[in-house]
Amino acid sequence: MLVQIAIKKGEVNSFTDSSKYHHGSAMIRHLIHTLRWFPCCISLCCLQSFAQQSLSSGSFAPPVDGPLLLTSNYGEIRVTHFHSGIDILSESGNRVYSIDEGYISRIGITLNGYGKALYITHPNGYTSVYGHLNAFMPEIEKYVTDQQYHKRKYVVNLYPAKEKFPVRKGQFIALSGNTGYSFGPHLHFEIRDNRGQIPLNVLKFNLPIADNRRPRINCLGVYPLDPESQVADSCVKAILPLKSNAGEKILLPTPIQVWGNIGFGVETYDFLDGRENTCSPLSVSLLVDDYPVFSYELDRISFGKTSYVDSHIDFAEMIQTGRKIQKLYLDPNNKLDIYTLSFNRGICNFTDSLEHHITIQVEDAAGNRTSLHFSVKSEYRNIPKIIIEDSTCVGTFYYDSLNVYETKDVRIVIPNDALYDHIGFRYKMEKAPDTLFSCLHWIHDERTPVHGSYMVSIKPVNLPDAMTSKAIVVMIDKNNRLISQGGDYAKGLVTSRIGSFGRFAVAVDSIPPEIRPASFISKGKYTPNQAISFQITDNLSGIYSYNGFIDGNWALFEYDAKNSLLFYKPDPSRLAQNKEHILELIVTDNKNNVRKFKGHFYF
Repeated sequence: MLVQIAIKKGEVNSFTDSSKYHHGSAMIRHLIHTLRWFPCCISLCCLQSFAQQSLSSGSFAPPVDGPLLLTSNYGEIRVTHFHSGIDILSESGNRVYSIDEGYISRIGITLNGYGKALYITHPNGYTSVYGHLNAFMPEIEKYVTDQQYHKRKYVVNLYPAKEKFPVRKGQFIALSGNTGYSFGPHLHFEIRDNRGQIPLNVLKFNLPIADNRRPRINCLGVYPLDPESQVADSCVKAILPLKSNAGEKILLPTPIQVWGNIGFGVETYDFLDGRENTCSPLSVSLLVDDYPVFSYELDRISFGKTSYVDSHIDFAEMIQTGRKIQKLYLDPNNKLDIYTLSFNRGICNFTDSLEHHITIQVEDAAGNRTSLHFSVKSEYRNIPKIIIEDSTCVGTFYYDSLNVYETKDVRIVIPNDALYDHIGFRYKMEKAPDTLFSCLHWIHDERTPVHGSYMVSIKPVNLPDAMTSKAIVVMIDKNNRLISQGGDYAKGLVTSRIGSFGRFAVAVDSIPPEIRPASFISKGKYTPNQAISFQITDNLSGIYSYNGFIDGNWALFEYDAKNSLLFYKPDPSRLAQNKEHILELIVTDNKNNVRKFKGHFYF
């Protein structure tokens, strides 16, 4: 059967549900291609060029002095999200500047995430974001400190009035640092579209960032997508390592035997000038017999959809080997809108006994390109099927419906859209170590990603009535470490929301947090802004809150969560000098276990 569709000039067409056209980054893409080897031999015979609206501002100033050397760029694959900005190498304490005129619209201080951050709204429709800061300019620093004392909280989100902190282009606004979820001094920098606060690809804004290096393709993944499909005489995926320095054009000399519905994927990275950090390319496209089939561009990813990254990659491969292979086909429940072309969800049907040429093209934001070329031979082979009985498979769970599995010992509720595809759901139960208060529940497979969370309720065993308020659900990782998943006891079950599959049980946290002096010396003498610090840790459920008091008055203690460090800098404007002071700390964990500390110091 041959299907031909004519397109009139200026007309946008949609080809049923198997073709998706997304309009991200103010880009209009009208792409229609001839495809001759999909199921039912469908061929769409047209080609139309597309228009693209540039994102470049043409006027933004650099946010730091000196060359902009990046340790990370936009779209890099992180745990459960795409990186939403660029990370600029910068020593702690370097000056940070506003990239354009505007006003401070938000000031955030968090324990994780961006740490100390500034948000500047600009009149051209963008917001710039500056994260992991060490300190703000003096007037902002005073405003934040006053608000923290007023709220009696270190963690704050402040939204000053538009006229309170206007800024000029190139104005000093902060000092770079290492606060929040940061493991080395740098400036996290974003440019967002004010409509929806959607992060955009900063590398498309003509900032002076040098990139004269081609992307690399480290390996190719070839996937049989149903039980009847084959790759290289097997019904399992094939991962083919490639020479990373093979140049602009990589050739595989030997055709790959395939049959049926096949998907492709690549692990690919970009490298910018001056650094060896692995960054993300801008776009990847798949062509079969020179006809475009699938493509995506990392230019505009909303925070509401960034966690679909677990569907964009071969999640199981990442868990097993650490490889981040980006798939060139879509799971049924992948709702990312980065895909500029997705015919038949990128699934290629090879059942014609012919040889087909495959091209995968990778391009970075500077226009540097690398391409991979190989052939597949469509050939069916009578492979003996090995049938393995799996007694742990309890039924099919569907991504587009509510799924519930329940026994007398456990209840598992997986909501609609928490899965990316239908799965054969597996479960088993076995005896747990005596230190735990339930059986050990194996819930499906950690190599299958979960979107958001699902509910798990576990029946405890030998849990004393006095300990029910201290009970939590824990995950037991591959090293047999207990990782708290939180949870509460009610109606004979301990229930928690969980974001991954794996092994789970009930544990008890009845031990208060620990408070250990770091730089604090009893009755020691301290000068202004000299830090008085403590290490605070918890054995299981985690730190919930801390409060510090000086002479009975609430004091601003900062908490560096990644280093478990709590510290206070004496402030002459709030603390009398040349006298002894009483310091008190109260630290509480997530199961309401409390530890107190009291000491004296001179200031």
